Amino acid sequence: MWPMVIFYSLLNIGAINSQIIHFANGNASKVKSRRHFLKTLSLDLIEEMVKVRTVSGRMPCEIKEKASDIFNLLKPGPSKKPKIGERHRCKKCQKEKKDRNLFNIASTVLLFLVMEYLYKGGCEDFLQLEQNDVLELMAAADFFQLDGLTRLCEVQCSRMLDADNAVSMYIHAQVYGATHLLEYCRGFLLQHLVALLSYDDSLRRLLFGKRLLNHDVLSGLLLTLQARHRERGRPSRNSNGV
Repeated sequence: MWPMVIFYSLLNIGAINSQIIHFANGNASKVKSRRHFLKTLSLDLIEEMVKVRTVSGRMPCEIKEKASDIFNLLKPGPSKKPKIGERHRCKKCQKEKKDRNLFNIASTVLLFLVMEYLYKGGCEDFLQLEQNDVLELMAAADFFQLDGLTRLCEVQCSRMLDADNAVSMYIHAQVYGATHLLEYCRGFLLQHLVALLSYDDSLRRLLFGKRLLNHDVLSGLLLTLQARHRERGRPSRNSNGV
């Protein structure tokens, strides 16, 4: 409690000092009241960051529209409607997707872990989570744009990776933008490709079935294979650095 009191007191002192300097520069006539000055100051401080965030595709459209109204920015265009014959989600799947975006944050454990990460920068009970909980937590991290928490989930998922969940991990990594986990899954798939193809048909459906949105699995595997081949072809240095 007291750290918050001290923090807001520092903010208040900084706002008062900035208003005094503003008046000293001959701008007193432009300020209607202290409330007006504080509101203008806060908007000026966040304007550049809001402009950057509105360009991001991960920000909800409702927030983008409100930011555009406040800062007189170009409003985002309407969402693209599917063409006739184009594949799109059915009404039932859209409802399920909307429910999934909430990632069941009603779960007390997940909510506690997100808040613990925000306040402490880490999670003490993170290693005891089950696979599904880690994936749900990664969805929450992607929703709140917590890159550090996403990275923690990637590391834990890489430890859990095996033949049973390799395809599921790959899909989750692609959906939630977990680039490190995605690259790790590609290496795992390439290393155990023959065994996974004979294990079940999940990998075969991933490779030759319906493509993921804006993603080609085979092209990604090919790029990873080429990169690792180039790394192996580089001459290694000995202990003398020659």
